[in-house]
Amino acid sequence: QAEATERISAVYGTVKRDVVVVIGVLFLLALGTGLYTLEANRKTFARLQHLTEQLQSQSEALQKLSWKLIDVQEETLRRVARDLHDEFGQILTAIGAMLGRAGKKALDEDSNRDGALVQELQAVQKIVQETLQTVRDQSQMFRPAILDDFGLEQALEWFVKQFSRQAGINVRFEAELRDGAFPPEDAIHVYRIVQEALANVARHAKAREARVTLKEQDGELDLEIRDDGVGFAVGPESNRSSGDGLGLMGMRERAEHLNGSLAIQSAPGKGTTISVRVPLRKKMGIANRE
Repeated sequence: QAEATERISAVYGTVKRDVVVVIGVLFLLALGTGLYTLEANRKTFARLQHLTEQLQSQSEALQKLSWKLIDVQEETLRRVARDLHDEFGQILTAIGAMLGRAGKKALDEDSNRDGALVQELQAVQKIVQETLQTVRDQSQMFRPAILDDFGLEQALEWFVKQFSRQAGINVRFEAELRDGAFPPEDAIHVYRIVQEALANVARHAKAREARVTLKEQDGELDLEIRDDGVGFAVGPESNRSSGDGLGLMGMRERAEHLNGSLAIQSAPGKGTTISVRVPLRKKMGIANRE
């Protein structure tokens, strides 16, 4: 019996030692696996963080590029408008004056014989005057000089009248600005938003009336363009064309360019309202914007 007990104790000791060894090996394996997983996760997280930083950097670069393109576009339009007004306008004015003098001279020399010539010269002069007016109107559409000379409120008032006359839509303009001073480099973006919004009204809304409201409130410039047209479903399910999407995107880009926001409210048969809120930065240029 003592010998059996001794054998059992020996077997128990051997099994106990083997179990401890197995547990130790399993613990080391678990510890190694945990450390490997931890290191792998650390590298994965570091790689993901690096990718996130790259994506953020690229997004900021694309946003800056978009703003730069907007600035280049406005500078190009300003130059085209100036060239149209200065060069072509002067040429057409000179041609009109020359035709006027030629008509008077022909009429003085022999009114009966040159009556047909006078009529043709007058017709050409009328065409030149109409072309000159068209050039002036187009130059104002590209870059309204009234915006630089008299400010945003008067520029929008002028544009709304021109739009109402050309599109045949009754558009009311209301402005409540305590201080009309708004930097032209900022004001042009608000002007373009109104221009694009009313262009969409003319193209798609089938509206009879629209209203543009501009007011200053709590240090912000609040702009609202509302129409009574057919409206549309706001969201990704909208059936508007890609060109319209780019127009809405452009308006949003301009609002964000001014550190502002743009919201669209619309529904089929309910008309459309575009609301823009922009913080006022009087006498501060875009160059000071981070």
